[in-house]
Amino acid sequence: MAGALPALFLNQLRLDNSVMPTGAPKSKRTDPDKGAPPPKAAKKKQHAGRAAPYQTVGAIGAGVGTILRGLIPSDGVDAVSDDSYAAVEGTSFRVVAGTIWALPETQANAAEAYPNGEWMAKLARFQGVRTSDAQMRIGRYAVTDDMDPRPTLPESLSGALIGMTSGYGANVQNMRGTDGAEVELQVLTLGPRWSHLGLSIGDRIKPSALAHLLNRHFQD
Repeated sequence: MAGALPALFLNQLRLDNSVMPTGAPKSKRTDPDKGAPPPKAAKKKQHAGRAAPYQTVGAIGAGVGTILRGLIPSDGVDAVSDDSYAAVEGTSFRVVAGTIWALPETQANAAEAYPNGEWMAKLARFQGVRTSDAQMRIGRYAVTDDMDPRPTLPESLSGALIGMTSGYGANVQNMRGTDGAEVELQVLTLGPRWSHLGLSIGDRIKPSALAHLLNRHFQD
């Protein structure tokens, strides 16, 4: 059935690319009531009052073998409610086919918020890798103007489940790798909010099929 998925999943179902069991602790933020924020905080305020995501799937993409897990509070992503965290708690997938391309707008926001090598340094600390490895990961699934064919990407950052080329609809398509293979995910763990979907550990599913499952459940 065509139509918008519930906002819980469209706006809050954001899976974070990580090969580590836990993320880095939240950085301290200056209380706006205690004087002017430092320069970095002022820079972040240009992005709707939040720190620009630098370690999410949208920021660095994901390829075959990458493990995707739900955001947790220690990841340090701003403006995420407790219910949002609960929505993806305990849920993880492995990419087993295709490529989830980094989104140019998300990458541009991260580069602007964390200039002069700060983005790769933050990612290196978060993932526990060398700065050179972080730099390679930032560029590995970036979409560039010289790519032919150019991968199909969402026109908007809102409304698209990971690995899909647009917001939800009856004819939504999945991203594809350079070999033409569609993105496919393997279920590793299922959190409380996902037990209703009829999925089992080890199942393989494409993002669009997952979106249809979510839509059918919330339309019932």
